[in-house]
Amino acid sequence: MSKEEKEFYVSNIRLYAEYIEWYANIKVAQESDIEEPEIPAFIVESMIKISKKLSFAGNFINYSFKDEMISDALYDCVRYAKKFNPEIIKSECGACKVSKCAKREFNTGCKRKSNPFSYLTTICFRAFLRRIDSEKKQKYIKSKIVSDFPLDEFLDTQSHEDDTKFINQYIEFLRENSYSDNSVPMSIKRGQKKKEIIVIIDENDVNLENLDE
Repeated sequence: MSKEEKEFYVSNIRLYAEYIEWYANIKVAQESDIEEPEIPAFIVESMIKISKKLSFAGNFINYSFKDEMISDALYDCVRYAKKFNPEIIKSECGACKVSKCAKREFNTGCKRKSNPFSYLTTICFRAFLRRIDSEKKQKYIKSKIVSDFPLDEFLDTQSHEDDTKFINQYIEFLRENSYSDNSVPMSIKRGQKKKEIIVIIDENDVNLENLDE
């Protein structure tokens, strides 16, 4: 195992055991009417390792706001930590569905326990996507403001000595915040789609009172 793999390695077996022990302590605390125990240190450490390792994936590594993505992921991991259910048993593994599973030869109904590593990774993945869409939305708003800005009127108010410097800075700003239809974030696209559906419904609205005429 390489040094990098050791740095981000999380034992799923131990993570599962920590969850079982934590939930048992929570149950005891509830029965004894005392304060519930905090999230175990190993689970918190696993959340940090999983989120950081995922940020190095090919579809996330080039974003400049990686720290914000990791922070959002950790917040959601802590928020939904108790939602994981270690008692869920899946009746069939993935290999059983697509090919002949080695375990299936010896056991009827190959079974596997729920996976806390996969659970936390999914939370991190979705948090990353939300942050990316949020950042794209902010960039989209900036680019729309820039594209609608009356540049000619503004340049008339500038002194001639600073015109060249200002124009160069403005061109650089436009490059960083250029607007295109492909840069529209999903949150805005979903809102536009809802508006289109409402318009279609309004256009096709039938006045039932006039049907008999």
